[in-house]
Amino acid sequence: MKCDDETQQGIETIKGEVLRVEGNTYFVERFDGKEVRLHVDPDTQLRERIGRGDRIEAKVRELNDGTHVLSLRHLETEARATDTSKAGQ
Repeated sequence: MKCDDETQQGIETIKGEVLRVEGNTYFVERFDGKEVRLHVDPDTQLRERIGRGDRIEAKVRELNDGTHVLSLRHLETEARATDTSKAGQ
């Protein structure tokens, strides 16, 4: 299972809403109510612009020097792609 593989590799999935963005740091309120700070760097996969109010999914890994954000994306991306493909039917 993909989730189990990611967990074994120390990868955690964080889902929530972006409260604000300061430079390369995203302040996110997780859906469980906790606020987290996600710092992106040149190695982070960031396919689209993400801003305040966006619902996101982040894949993160704990490293010796802190949390590394592997990828950051909109949660609605999958829903939009599905709606678009249905519209053409």
